[in-house]
Amino acid sequence: MVCAALVIVPGNTFAYNATGGSATKINDHTYLYTINYQLGSVKYDILAPIGVVRDGERGSPYASYSITQNEDEHLVGGKVSALVLSTAPVVGTQYQVKAGEAQRFTLFAILTFDETPELNETQLRVNRLPFTLKNNEVTLENGLSSGELKSYVTPKVE
Repeated sequence: MVCAALVIVPGNTFAYNATGGSATKINDHTYLYTINYQLGSVKYDILAPIGVVRDGERGSPYASYSITQNEDEHLVGGKVSALVLSTAPVVGTQYQVKAGEAQRFTLFAILTFDETPELNETQLRVNRLPFTLKNNEVTLENGLSSGELKSYVTPKVE
């Protein structure tokens, strides 16, 4: 599923889109989730997070996700390692997308359990995707809304 949208920021066009994702059961103890997306702006440089946290707090500089089962039941337990990968240049602790360009990103998350869990239809959902828009005149802290994030979800692991 591909979802694309334009967000109008005063004097700017900001584009983002989820370009796909996957959910794979690697073995009885390990699951891999990926979500691919793009970010770009005509007028502003974008600073986007490398770090990702599970069920993160509002106001955190990191992207946040949850793992659910049976549509909307939050999965508790398991250990998760996650981060966002991209070929975009890194500035400090964030990726930078120059004004007039777009960059691709992939959120990777590996969920592991010590013992075989009883899971049913798990999937990863991005809850927060903060970013900063910057140019010589202004810095805007921003992020995608919950409605915009509806397409930032993996298929289900059956």
